[in-house]
Amino acid sequence: MFKKIKNFFFYETEDNTTFKERFINTLKNPKELLKTVIPIILILSLLLPVPYYITTSGGIINLEDKIKVENKPSIKGSFNSAYVTQIRGTVFSYLLSYIIPDYEKEKISDVKLDNEEIKDYTFREKLYFKQSISNATKVAFDLANENITKEKEDIYVVYIEDKTKTTLKVQDIILKVFDEKISSKEDLLNAINKYSYKDEINMEVLRGNKKVDTVSKFTTNDNEKILGISVMEDVTYKKDKDITFKFSSKEEGPSGGLMIALSIYNQLTKDDLTKGRKIAGTGTISLDGTVGEIGGIKYKLKGAVKNKADIFLVPKENYDEALKYKKEKNYDIELVKVETIKDAIEYLQK
Repeated sequence: MFKKIKNFFFYETEDNTTFKERFINTLKNPKELLKTVIPIILILSLLLPVPYYITTSGGIINLEDKIKVENKPSIKGSFNSAYVTQIRGTVFSYLLSYIIPDYEKEKISDVKLDNEEIKDYTFREKLYFKQSISNATKVAFDLANENITKEKEDIYVVYIEDKTKTTLKVQDIILKVFDEKISSKEDLLNAINKYSYKDEINMEVLRGNKKVDTVSKFTTNDNEKILGISVMEDVTYKKDKDITFKFSSKEEGPSGGLMIALSIYNQLTKDDLTKGRKIAGTGTISLDGTVGEIGGIKYKLKGAVKNKADIFLVPKENYDEALKYKKEKNYDIELVKVETIKDAIEYLQK
């Protein structure tokens, strides 16, 4: 290996000088040094990270390729989840945002919580995505009158305030408060509320594959005792029909919930809601079927139009912005405002 490197380093060029000799000559000549070094520095500086995310146009994902329900009926059209492209900003992409209208910059500090690390923010967004799949599955099975029951619920720590006195860590799964088993967020709140401000709270958590004992102390906020942590639940359901999900590990956030629920529901029922149409959309989904607001609506609409979708389903909170953008761009697409998944189903059944 060393011999190969040595031979390469001393390889003679067309003017019969080695790379070593040329390198030494460049160092001796300030003008040549500047001509060589400055372009390298400029290129490298453009790649330096900046504290911004850059959001731009995305596309749509055909959920028939991502979700498979056993014994699903024939489906002629498709349900598609709209997405945006978000990249970590560099000096180069930041400068482009002043030139390219579709490059929208957003401060990382405006996206993540105070004192939250990027890796913790990413974990929280991935958990939101898992939660959206879980909610969508429950909603779809209930609407289709198919059996579905909760099998287990993991309670994850997703955020710890800076002033919090605790040995908990983000991504811990809370198992017990003292000897009381925790099976839901409600269990956790009830268990914690039994203790006074001066008490130390012992929790057993699952950290990776290891059980760990932790200690937390209460702090105050507006004269109210708090532990200073935020948690999210990850629910697993037992179903009579098997579902296979084939999503990428890179997918994050809750905004695909509505379309995932519609895709599952359509595969559970006999009537094909798509009727041969390419249906795109976006929106979070709650367990009661409510469709929630999302970000980046104009980029998602643009992606749907680019991919020739026939219909675009929009949460009511995003509808006015989407409609305005559609008129500005003269887009030929059917825009549908929905408040609940039932609104979407009723419209598609017409």
